[in-house]
Amino acid sequence: MKATAVSLFALLSLVACGNKRGDAPQPVEPKAKTKAPAAKKSPPAGVVKGDGKLPGKNVIEEVRKMNSGEFGAPPVKFREGHVSKHAAPTLKKTAYGYEVQFGNHAPVVTPTIYQGKVMVSGGFRSKEFHALAMNTGKSAWSISLDDDGPSTAACEDGVCVFNTESCTIFAVDAETGKQKWAWWLGDPLTSTPAIANGIVFTSYPANGTADKKPRPPGATHVLAAFDLHTGKVLWQRWLDSDVMSSPVATDGFVYVATFAGTVMKLEQKTGKFRYAVRARATSTPVV
Repeated sequence: MKATAVSLFALLSLVACGNKRGDAPQPVEPKAKTKAPAAKKSPPAGVVKGDGKLPGKNVIEEVRKMNSGEFGAPPVKFREGHVSKHAAPTLKKTAYGYEVQFGNHAPVVTPTIYQGKVMVSGGFRSKEFHALAMNTGKSAWSISLDDDGPSTAACEDGVCVFNTESCTIFAVDAETGKQKWAWWLGDPLTSTPAIANGIVFTSYPANGTADKKPRPPGATHVLAAFDLHTGKVLWQRWLDSDVMSSPVATDGFVYVATFAGTVMKLEQKTGKFRYAVRARATSTPVV
């Protein structure tokens, strides 16, 4: 309280020092009222209003040239991945429900709840993926992968898709764990897939091309769209770096923010770019 009182007194003292003690206040001629110019409203940083209105440098032509016929197309042939059956994890009943302990004690990524099951990796260094009954913890299925570090799963239409850090994307039947398709894409895979309208969207590093043409300068990664049920490549686009966290797919479009700070909007069905803005992005877009 003392500090507050002292500060307030000092402030009042400074304001009162405008005239010497005993001086009469001098009249002040009123100023003519002028209308202040309206302040220009700028959109909040990181917010898109319409197409291409994101604050930052418009690089749509640069991105289109990167994906033109002047350069080689991304690879379309991939080595197949494989899964096999794995023993169910140990289930322990607790006072508040149940607990499941995975064998390698590695950090576990965020699980996915789908069709009454908890879809969860066996840990970052593991090659396991499990489906557990949500209410009881009972194993629905467990599989071993031929790559380690499974990501969070994206699930739709009875299929769950996840990446592994060491290079492979897996699509499995949500009911049985049976493999539908799996492709070794590139090392490493650092993002999670997204699914919308029967299409899987993910990014991967690519060094080569599908033809004899050179890779575009500055292109290091690819955004790919796969058919959810078959794994067929629907389209691919070169990117200036990897996708942060995960693509965001909604309302017929897919949005990505790359580690180079570029935010892009593409059509889900065709891969056509709607905009590309170098906006110093630091996180996944929210639509």
